Amino acid sequence: MPHGIASFGRFRQRALRLVTALLAVYFVAALALYFGQRWLIYLPTRASEGAMVALANESGLRAWRDATGAIIGWRSVPAGGGIGRNRLLIFHGNAGFAVMRSHFVRGFESIDNGSAWEVTLFEYPHFGARSGSLGEQAIRTAASEAVQRMFEEDQRPLFLLGESLGSGPACALAAASQPRVAGVFLITPYQSLAAMAEHRFPMFPTRWILREQWDNDVELSRFRGRVAVLLAANDEVIPVTQGRALYDAAPGPKRLWILPEATHNTVPFDAGVAWRREVSAFLLDSDHPR
Repeated sequence: MPHGIASFGRFRQRALRLVTALLAVYFVAALALYFGQRWLIYLPTRASEGAMVALANESGLRAWRDATGAIIGWRSVPAGGGIGRNRLLIFHGNAGFAVMRSHFVRGFESIDNGSAWEVTLFEYPHFGARSGSLGEQAIRTAASEAVQRMFEEDQRPLFLLGESLGSGPACALAAASQPRVAGVFLITPYQSLAAMAEHRFPMFPTRWILREQWDNDVELSRFRGRVAVLLAANDEVIPVTQGRALYDAAPGPKRLWILPEATHNTVPFDAGVAWRREVSAFLLDSDHPR
């Protein structure tokens, strides 16, 4: 066999082995994404019920329990027995646990000297001290039960706030529960998990791999109530274009805020931020925020 032909044959064999190895690595990576996606999407911090109650007490919060006595969220301890005219249910981001979002309680319950809002922090299954499994279906079921529980408690208007990952259950529950849900406030939201997956892993067929969906744009397009959206212009986690696309999908009254200096994790929540009162005024259809 001529030397050139033999060399080409060896090169082809090495090339085939390399391609085979690369395909194997790609296939294994795709399988890892398929089976491990929930642990990439959800980043829970676990703690005992005693530890969570103690931490909540430090933040002025009390446990919100279901009919079985299990903790499903957290509420503030009413000062002087007063409660807000409107209720706000918080669906937090994908990390930590709900008590870490006590700034939502302090911030919104300070508006109008505490008369505008009563805030409840919802806890996801398998976060904090709550039992249950991770995943979209578990969250949807638990969130739906929580919203129904709030409807049964009293007739005050109910609004939903979704922060980052929490925009998924907020949009889904708003669409499913209208017109009883009066409005939605979304902070650094995503268009859909499929769009996020394509952005993060463009080399994989993510729409085939993805089991978790959270099609926020589809859900929000069905909601006719008031929608407020707050975006971080320098968001390095969720492209601001996704938040804009989600905002565009809302068919009802809506308003958009874009914080020019903020990133995904530097949205300001301190007491003096202007956007909180502006959002409150818009959701409550008030021309004069106080």
